Parts: sequence; structure tokens; C-alpha cells
Amino acid sequence: NYKSNISEYLYLDDQIFLSDDDIDFVNKASFFLSSEKCIDLYTYDSPLLYLLKKPSCSRFSFLWSLGSIKNQREYIQSLKDTKFIITDGKTDNWSIVPFEIKYPLLDNFIKENFTNEFVIGSRKIKFKN
Repeated sequence: NYKSNISEYLYLDDQIFLSDDDIDFVNKASFFLSSEKCIDLYTYDSPLLYLLKKPSCSRFSFLWSLGSIKNQREYIQSLKDTKFIITDGKTDNWSIVPFEIKYPLLDNFIKENFTNEFVIGSRKIKFKN
């Protein structure tokens, strides 16, 4: 049954695998971000890039790989041209260390520069003035 099952699952709509909250976020965020060529994430919810059909504006599409101060500075440089960033993902509480401690430079930059926000459920789309 493997061959028929894999074929069947490949062609299912993404929404089959999502919760109602996720579907709501993807639908509203897709509309809100429709004119954007790319988006950035400050969340561990990296599947959002796929679900929103947008590439990352930087090479840091997986926040797990960020880590070092050097990489935080690189990400900050790339965010200077970014208008929108998605924060407060559902998987962010999986980490024992909070973002403000794990990524102090990046956290401060986002808090100082992305001051407006559009809230959809538990997630936020933050944007610059």
C-alpha cells in the first residue's frame, strides 16, 4: 500500500494537515503579504515559508541555525531591507532558552525596528514604520 498511499498524500491539499488556527493564519497572512517577494521569520515555524509560498529574504530560513553573535549580526544586516517578519510561532516554546536570551542582538533589533504588528491568532506579522 505504500506506493498508493504516498501518491495519495502527495496530492492532498496542505490544509488537510493543518489545524484551524494554522489555516486561518495562512489564509490571512497570504492575503496580507501577497505583494511581497519574500518574508523573514523570527520563529521556529519554518514550514510557514512553504505554506505562504514565499522564500526567505535571507539565508536564515531556519532560526535553529542562527546561534552565534556573528550570524545574528549577518541576519540583522539582511533585515535592514526587510519590511515584514513573522514572530511568535507555535513551535517557539519547544526551546528551553527564550529568544531574548538565545538571540539577544537580533531580539533587540526586531523590538526596536519592527514596532507595528498585525496579529493573527497566536502569531504576529511585524513591520517597520
